[in-house]
Order: sequence, then structure tokens, then C-alpha cells
Amino acid sequence: MPKTLLPFFVFLLAACSGPGADPNEANLLASNNFESVDGWTSGMPVPSLTKEKAHSGRYSVIVDPKVEFSLGYTNFLRALSASALKKVKVQAWILVPNRNAAANIVLQIVDSADLQRKPYFWQALDVMQQVKKDNQWVEVAQEFTLPANTAPTHMLSTYLWRRGDQRVYMDDLRILKVE
Repeated sequence: MPKTLLPFFVFLLAACSGPGADPNEANLLASNNFESVDGWTSGMPVPSLTKEKAHSGRYSVIVDPKVEFSLGYTNFLRALSASALKKVKVQAWILVPNRNAAANIVLQIVDSADLQRKPYFWQALDVMQQVKKDNQWVEVAQEFTLPANTAPTHMLSTYLWRRGDQRVYMDDLRILKVE
């Protein structure tokens, strides 16, 4: 084989090991590292978006005494998956300054026909149950079993919710389908 074709075949082999190589990637429904948010909000401030600390890239989101809810993800279930979702897993990287911090990653389902937008499903991952190290990025994850009556027209949301007066950072949020 000519030496000039070798780099091409190495590139082709690497391209074949894309999303299908990692079983988690095949089940990835949505993810955000918050890098692309800056500039996409038509000049509107996003109080939870910060450059102070980040797990990857330059941006993460925060909750603190001034910001109760972080930037999160909301979409119709039909946009997330062509098949019915029975269970999802939420993963994120969290940084807390100390043991006095308190925050939840919330997953909620809202019936889009409900004009009041009251969640009929609401569960939370208490990040402090999984984060045991102060001032270090720690990956947290939890599986959520969705109600049997969840419909494709319902909306799924996930976000970080402040429960204390300490700043909590979140980065690299991922939502995965659990088989």
C-alpha cells in the first residue's frame, strides 16, 4: 500500500468508531456542554451561564442565591425519541464549593395541553448524595422511570435547582435512553 494512502485509511477507521462504538452514545437523547449558548440568546442575559469554572470548554451553568434555576433542557418527548421512553438517565458534572451546598438536578414531565404547565411527574437527583469532594468536578447520574401514561406530546425538562445559599456549578449535561 502506498504510504500516501495510509493516513486516509487511519482516518477512515477512526471515523467508523463514531457514536455506535460507545453504547451510551447510541442511546444519547440530548446533551449540552453550554459552549454554544453564548451568542444564541439574542443579547438576552442568561444569569446561570458562567465562565467562572467549567468541566469542559469555557462555560458551565450555576445556581446561587441570585439564580434559583439554571439553564436546562426542554423538549417534546416525540422530538427526543421515535419510540416511547420508559426510562431515561441524566448525567452531569457538578462542582460544589463545600458541604453546605445543596442543589438538585430535576427531571419533570409536563402535559403540553395543560395551560398551567403543572408537572405531573417530578423527580430530582440530590447532587450532594453523590458529590463527596469539595471544589472538584464530580460526575453524577440517576435513572428516572417515566410514568406509563407518558405521551409523545408531553414535554420533558431537566435543570439544576438551588436548595441552599452556596453556588453550585453544572456542566456537560446528558440525557440518555435506558433500554
